[in-house]
Amino acid sequence: MTASPGGGRAIVVGAGIVGICIGLELQRRHWSVTLVDRLEPGMACSFGNAGILASMAVVPLGLPGFERQLPRMLLDPDSPLVLRWGSVRHTLPWLLRLRRAATLQQVSRTADAMKVLYGSSVELHRALAQQAGVPELVRATPGLYVHRTAQCVDVRNDLAWRLRRDRGADIEVLDGAALRDAEPALSSEYSRGVRMAPMGYTTNPLRLTLAYASLFVGRGGQIRRAEVHALLPGGDGVELQTSAGPLAADKAIVAAGAWSRTLLAPLGLALPMIAERGYHMT
Repeated sequence: MTASPGGGRAIVVGAGIVGICIGLELQRRHWSVTLVDRLEPGMACSFGNAGILASMAVVPLGLPGFERQLPRMLLDPDSPLVLRWGSVRHTLPWLLRLRRAATLQQVSRTADAMKVLYGSSVELHRALAQQAGVPELVRATPGLYVHRTAQCVDVRNDLAWRLRRDRGADIEVLDGAALRDAEPALSSEYSRGVRMAPMGYTTNPLRLTLAYASLFVGRGGQIRRAEVHALLPGGDGVELQTSAGPLAADKAIVAAGAWSRTLLAPLGLALPMIAERGYHMT
């Protein structure tokens, strides 16, 4: 790699949609960038997910009182939370930290940070998709939350909906015929819906990721397929030990999802991360 004027050399570990977007932003700032991943671009979490551009994703996972639901969820094999005993030593400390963060004051601060992180996702992806020549893959449209009974949701008083509304969400309650009009294909089991904007989605997450990767390469970026074994910071930058040999750069950015924890732990960075499962769409 050679440094571009005004920037340096950067390596991004991870060629999913996050890593590729980081690479594109670094290129915009005149860095020479290489992406490194053990898989082809987009073939891990960026493949098959629901593709939601959640501009209003401002609700933390742990809300006050969530621990009261844990016993019932852990005993239900169909619940969103299943504890595998082989992973207890990793999962239990994570749950304890989540519990400490589930105070009203901390939840409000976290919601503000999430709004900064996600709030412009639709606009940014529409701009990138246009540059990548695939504007049809990104659509701005409200999200629709559906419930079997009206009692399941109270948008005025529920904390999650208050967090969204206080941070700019446009929220509309749809009952009965209004819900059928909004989504004719919806099962009649559902009687109440909540429509929220701004939101958006990509019609094909993998195609979008590959289009971004092509844009990245077209702008001079490199994509190397290799497994990263270690990061070795030094006075002149950082060296990556990989299955394809050593790579050197001025900066390294780790965007490897749940695998980031393993890479960063030897550097003394104990990230409270666990893997999420069960959202793959086919």
